[in-house]
Amino acid sequence: MQRPSKLSIGPPHPDPVVETSSLSAVEPPEPTYVPKIKDELECFKSLSCLQIETLVYACQRHLQHIRNGARAGFFIGDGAGVGKGRTVAGLIWENWHHGRKKALWISIGSDLKFDARRDLDDMGASCIEVHALNKLPYTKLDSDTVGVREGVIFLTYSSLIASSSKGRSRLQQLVQWCGTG
Repeated sequence: MQRPSKLSIGPPHPDPVVETSSLSAVEPPEPTYVPKIKDELECFKSLSCLQIETLVYACQRHLQHIRNGARAGFFIGDGAGVGKGRTVAGLIWENWHHGRKKALWISIGSDLKFDARRDLDDMGASCIEVHALNKLPYTKLDSDTVGVREGVIFLTYSSLIASSSKGRSRLQQLVQWCGTG
């Protein structure tokens, strides 16, 4: 599959992508979301049509709220080589244009922070700072001393369970930084 069935923007995906027969038998929902960065996507061709399809469906899902009032999430389950990082960079850039200027980028290894930076730059989002959580103190991130008020906090899965000698957890720190809105 090189082009989505219900979306026509973006260049073809550069590599072959295989979709299971059970997944291909399911009709995808109608895409109703129009990205604010649509013109940039078409001009710079920084995402393939398949990555744009994921961006559209994720943003469409983010417009919904679950029972407790929280914004609905979206899971990207693409295999290796499809460009999940590039898609995440596109989602962060789209959200930035909506005024949502805080993001968590959780990855398997801290060395992938450089790939995240590259993907954001390739999207045209070089104005978004990427902060490595493992380089930040356990204090309030948006305090005057730390000063992380917006941008991307890059972290690993294992850092979510980390805590300081005083008992402050990284997870609590991130929840506080993200806020409730």
